[in-house]
Amino acid sequence: GDDEVILDGRDNFNLFNLRLDGNLNRTHSGFLRFSLDKNNNIAPPASGIFMPSNWHVGRTKAEQAQAGLTSIVSPNLVNDLRLSYSYFSNDLNAMQPGQCGRQPACVGLGSPQIQLFDAPMFRIGHQSTVPKTMRQRAFQVVNNASYHRGGHKINVGGEWERLNLGSVHSFFEQPQMVLW
Repeated sequence: GDDEVILDGRDNFNLFNLRLDGNLNRTHSGFLRFSLDKNNNIAPPASGIFMPSNWHVGRTKAEQAQAGLTSIVSPNLVNDLRLSYSYFSNDLNAMQPGQCGRQPACVGLGSPQIQLFDAPMFRIGHQSTVPKTMRQRAFQVVNNASYHRGGHKINVGGEWERLNLGSVHSFFEQPQMVLW
């Protein structure tokens, strides 16, 4: 009937993976990996009784690329080079009128977050921890060499990583009300 509360969660996921492996010649072999995960969703912020007016709209993109080259430099020396890049982007925003519809469950949409003292897990209105934006990037280079001669072995290597973290997170930016 007209009083039913039905709201599509609207989860959309797009995944893509690529894997290439090969021998470039007798002394060099390599690999390449790439992964992409893009998803959009409308969901409650946690477990509890959160009316859709308190849900968040999330957009996430994660990608990762890796490459490696193993080289036989001489009969006694092997070098292994690895490169890695990753990117993560996440945006959370409050539910908007066009996303919520006209159902009774959308009561409180755009209002301050309202919760009941005797029922703290029941909430309506603008979620208190959005908007939120997060961006992360990481670059990594790893190189290892192994030298063998007779019964002896020497391994040397190194690693360099660059990490960029960026986030804007609104905690309790919007007004809130607790009803007693």
